[in-house]
Amino acid sequence: AYMYSGVSQPLLGASMVSLRLMVKVDAGDEDVGMDTFTLAGTTCPVIASTSSVQSSSSSPTNAPASTTIGISTTSVPIALSLPFEELFNDQSQMKVEPGFGGNGGDYFGIANGNASDFGTGTANPETYQGIDGGHLVMEDLDGIPGFGTTVSVVWANITTGGAECVAFSGLFAEATASDSGTDIDTTDFVHVDYSVDGEVTWKPLLHFEGASFSTTVNGLFHPDYDLDGVGDEAERALNGT
Repeated sequence: AYMYSGVSQPLLGASMVSLRLMVKVDAGDEDVGMDTFTLAGTTCPVIASTSSVQSSSSSPTNAPASTTIGISTTSVPIALSLPFEELFNDQSQMKVEPGFGGNGGDYFGIANGNASDFGTGTANPETYQGIDGGHLVMEDLDGIPGFGTTVSVVWANITTGGAECVAFSGLFAEATASDSGTDIDTTDFVHVDYSVDGEVTWKPLLHFEGASFSTTVNGLFHPDYDLDGVGDEAERALNGT
C-alpha cells in the first residue's frame, strides 16, 4: 500500500465538512483496499500561480452524472472533528451505501480478522502489503446480491474548528490480478470528495482513475491530479500493492 495525499482545499469559513468515498469496481480481479484516512485542518497555502493547483470546482470526466450521488450528510451518532482519522476497525464513524456485503470473491466491507464485517455475507478478500488490522476492501461490487456497480461511504459533519483549508491522505492499494494482468476498466474509479456545511455538491480531494491501458478493459489505477478523468501515468500506480 502507498500513502497518497490530495491538494489542500479551502473551507471558505465553513463550520462543518463532510468526506465521501465513492468506488466503482465491477468485475473479477478489480479490487482495492484502503486504510488510515486522515482529514486535517491546515492554513491555506500561498499560491503564486493557479496553473498547478487542483481546482475544487473542476468536474472530472469520469465523475458520476450527478454530484449529489451518495448518501446524506446527516451526522452519525459520534461527534467528529478535525483532525479526523478513520482506521476502519468498525462502522461507528461512517454511513455506508448500500451497506456491507459479501459473496465469496465479490465483496465490500471491513477485513479485520475475527471482527471482519461483510454484512450478512461472507468474503474471501485480497491481502495488501503494508495494511494490517482493520481495513476497507472491495471487489466486483455488482457480484454481491442486491448491489450495483458503485458504493459510497460518508463521514458527515466533521467540525472544522475554524480551519482555513482541509487536507486529505490515505493508504490505497490494488492487488495484482490472479492472471498477473491489469484489469481496471476505463469507467472504474476511486473518488474521495468533500462538501461543506451540508452542501449537496461534492468537490474533489483525491481521485484515482484507470490508465496504462493495454486494452480498454486492462489498465491500472493511477492518481488523477489534473481531474481529467484519466489517471496520470507519470504518477505511481496502485497495482501490486
